[in-house]
Amino acid sequence: MIAAMTATNPNAVFPAPPVGKDLRFVPLFLGIFLALHFLYTLGRGGEVERVVLDVLTVQPAVALINFITPSEQVMAQGHRLVSPQAALSVLGGCEGIEGILLLVAALSAFRLAWQDRLLGMAIGTAFIYALNLLRIMGLYYVFRYQRDWFDIAHAYVGSTVIILLGCLFFLFWANRSMARAE
Repeated sequence: MIAAMTATNPNAVFPAPPVGKDLRFVPLFLGIFLALHFLYTLGRGGEVERVVLDVLTVQPAVALINFITPSEQVMAQGHRLVSPQAALSVLGGCEGIEGILLLVAALSAFRLAWQDRLLGMAIGTAFIYALNLLRIMGLYYVFRYQRDWFDIAHAYVGSTVIILLGCLFFLFWANRSMARAE
């Protein structure tokens, strides 16, 4: 017979459900994420979105592509990566903000020392940002050389990899921080 682990039955197979502060993580995480996403949404269509898309996403992606393959001759034109062979638009939702906001919300909601939270947010943001630039760069190459794979690479592969690696970063950072605290 399988029983839940409780204070009265410490030899049981399953751990007892979390109590107290541990139960606050999910609603706190969701509330923080939704609030951050709402605040970012307020800046869509304006200068904030232009800076995030054009300056912080497209221009560095173009620089990376031209560094790796100068023969592509890619140029940044607003929110577009344009070469003689292909043109790719980077629209809202492709800038990696959701992954960053998920990580920031998770680190904010989890019980960590404030120094660990802030450092995790800074390093995690840089990590997700770099992953998204690699994603944009990869999408350019897929669009340029294998267009029939683009929809799958865009909608599923790149986003899933970023979210998965963001979750792994959160787990690594939380474990690291909790081990340091002990």
